[in-house]
Amino acid sequence: MISNADYFQGKQDKESELAPTIQGLRDALEQAQSKLRMNSVFLSHRQCRIEQLEKQVYLAGHWLCPKCKFYLVSTNLHVPSGGFSANKEPQACANGCGPMWRVTHEQSANNTVDRCDKMQDVIFAAREALLQSHCPHADSNIAMIPARKIGNAINALETAGP
Repeated sequence: MISNADYFQGKQDKESELAPTIQGLRDALEQAQSKLRMNSVFLSHRQCRIEQLEKQVYLAGHWLCPKCKFYLVSTNLHVPSGGFSANKEPQACANGCGPMWRVTHEQSANNTVDRCDKMQDVIFAAREALLQSHCPHADSNIAMIPARKIGNAINALETAGP
């Protein structure tokens, strides 16, 4: 039979053998918690940076319907101050197509280039039409045509359509 003294002595021996292991586990746990806190802070900073970059990528208040290509610039009027701000709430298409998508700076720039190219084509067509009607035998000498006639010809082409 084992006496109480032998039992407690054996227990103390086992505890003393396990003490370095237990301390090692505590140290490892402490290091893991420290790394977790550092990663949490790092992720918090990364999330803030992502939000900043998202604000820079999209044009505030600009929306485009992917189906019908309806383009909306949505703003809020602040009555007390008279100021304006972009409406950043998701919008539904006025034509009932569904939700609209946010517009990026790149999409806006490409759209602007396309519109400029289209207007340049309209101006060249108006110029040619005006030259033919005003000076049928002139060879591209638009300087002699009054500006108001050029404007009238462009308006007539725009209303006539393609």
